[in-house]
Amino acid sequence: MPKVSVVMAVYNSLPYLRKAVETVLAQTLRDIEVICVDDGSSDGSLDVLREYAAKDARMKVLRNLEQTDGAGAARNMGVDAATGEYLSIIDSDDVFDPQMLEKSYAKAKTTDADIVIFDVTFMTPDGRTIPGMHGIHSEHLPEQDVFSPKDHAKELFCMASGAAWNKLYRRSFINREHIRFASIHHSDDFGFVQLANACAGRIAILRESLMQYRYMSNGSQSASMQKWPLAPYQATMLLKKQLKEKGLFGQYRATFINHSMGVFLWFLRVQKDSAAARHLYDVMKDAYLNTFGILEVPDEDLDPGARSLRDKMQRMDFVEFLMDWRDRLEHRLSSRSSCIYHLHLGDVDAPVVLYGAGDHGRLMFSGMLMEHRHAIAAWVDRDYARIGYPVQSPERLLRVSFSYVIVTVLSPAAYASIRRELNAMGIPEEKILWAKDLEAAAV
Repeated sequence: MPKVSVVMAVYNSLPYLRKAVETVLAQTLRDIEVICVDDGSSDGSLDVLREYAAKDARMKVLRNLEQTDGAGAARNMGVDAATGEYLSIIDSDDVFDPQMLEKSYAKAKTTDADIVIFDVTFMTPDGRTIPGMHGIHSEHLPEQDVFSPKDHAKELFCMASGAAWNKLYRRSFINREHIRFASIHHSDDFGFVQLANACAGRIAILRESLMQYRYMSNGSQSASMQKWPLAPYQATMLLKKQLKEKGLFGQYRATFINHSMGVFLWFLRVQKDSAAARHLYDVMKDAYLNTFGILEVPDEDLDPGARSLRDKMQRMDFVEFLMDWRDRLEHRLSSRSSCIYHLHLGDVDAPVVLYGAGDHGRLMFSGMLMEHRHAIAAWVDRDYARIGYPVQSPERLLRVSFSYVIVTVLSPAAYASIRRELNAMGIPEEKILWAKDLEAAAV
C-alpha cells in the first residue's frame, strides 16, 4: 500500500500542467501513487499526462468520458481508484514544495490525525506572490496543533480554506464516512472539505507553506462561475443536508453560517453579471433567513461580518445591498447592459439619469453602479413614492446636471409616453436615449 495517493483532476491545464506534475513526482516521499484523471481536455493535457506516466510507474492516467458537472466526478474517480493510506487531492495548475507529502504524512502519523492542514502561498497566474492570502487562518486556529473538531465547533469551518488542495486525508476515514465530491459545476470541494472537518476525530495543523496556489488561473473556472452562479448555493444546501443526516448540523450551525457567508460574498464579488448576482443574492437571502436558521444563532456565536450581513439581508433588496457594499466590493460587475453604456455613450465621465425602476431598470442600475463608468446623477420613476429611496420623482431632472436620460422601459408605448413627458420638461431630444435602442446597437 502506498503511503499517499495523489489525486489530480485535469481539464485543459496545459500552460501549467508540466510544472504541477513534475513537482509531484519530485516529492521526497517516494512511496506514493499519482492518479491523474483527465476530464475531457482538448488542449493536449492528456498527451502530457501519458508522456509522464510512460516514464514513471507510480503515475497512472484515467479518463472521465462522461459529460459531468465540474471536477467533482473526476476527483471521485481518482478517490475511488486510490489505494494509499492517505489522500492528497490537488489541482493541476499549482506548484508543490518537494517536502509537502513527507512533512504532512509525518504529521499525520505522529498525531494519528484523520486530516492534516498546511499553509499555502498564493500566486498570480504568472507566478508572482500575492501577499496577505493564506491557506490557514490563524485568527480562528486553536493554540494547539492537534485538536478534536467538536472542541472547537464555533470556529471549525473558518480555520482554513474550503478547498481540498492543502490537506491530507486518511483514506479509510473518507471511505468510512462516505465523503465524496459534489456533482455541481464548481464549488464541488466545499462540502467535501467541511463535512470531513465535522466528521474527523482528530485534525492536525502544519503552520508552514507547502505549496503555491495559482489564484484564478483557470479561465474555464471563471467562466463557470458566470454561467452557473447558483453553484455555491447548491453546495451550501448539500452540505447542510449531509450534516443533518449525520446529526451534526446543530453542533456546527454557527461555523456553517459564518464560513458559508464568506463564501457567498466572495462569489458575489467575482460575479460579472449583475442579473446573475441578483439571483444569487435573492436565493441566499432566502436560505439564510428561512432555511439555515441564522435568526436562531446567538449574536455572540456569529462573526461581526455575519451579523452585519444578516441584518442587511433582513431589510435590503439586492440593489440596496449593492449600494451599501459598493465601496467594499473590489470587482467590476460587467452585465450586458452596463457594457452597452460603455460602448455607446461616448465619454466615460458622462453623468446619466435612469428613468424607470421596473425589473429592467433595476438591472441596469445595479450593473452601472458596479461598473463605475458613468456617474448616476439620478434614478427616477413616476411611481417613486411607492418604490422609495433611491428612486426619486421625475422632477429631480430639473435640479441635476446630466448628459443623457436613459429610459429603461421596454414597452414602445411606455417609452413614447415618457419621451413626451421629458420633452414637456424641456429636455432636448438628443439627450433622451431608449435602453432598447442601445441594446439593439450592442448586438
